[in-house]
Amino acid sequence: MGEDESEQPLTEHLVDQFASYFLITMVAFHLVGYMKKHYEKRQGEALHSKTGHSNNRQSGKRRREDF
Repeated sequence: MGEDESEQPLTEHLVDQFASYFLITMVAFHLVGYMKKHYEKRQGEALHSKTGHSNNRQSGKRRREDF
C-alpha cells in the first residue's frame, strides 16, 4: 500500500501537465484556424482587387485616364 501512495503525487502531476499541454494545444489549434480563415479572406479580397471587381479606387482611376 505504501507503493500506491508514492505514485499518487506523480499521477496528479502528470494529469496537471497533460491538462496544461492540452489547453495550450487547443488554443494554438484555434488560433491557427482563425489565422488561416483570415488569410484566406485577405487572399480573396486581393483577388477581387486584381480583377477589378468591387474596387472603387481602380474604377475611379480608369475614369480619370479616359478624359
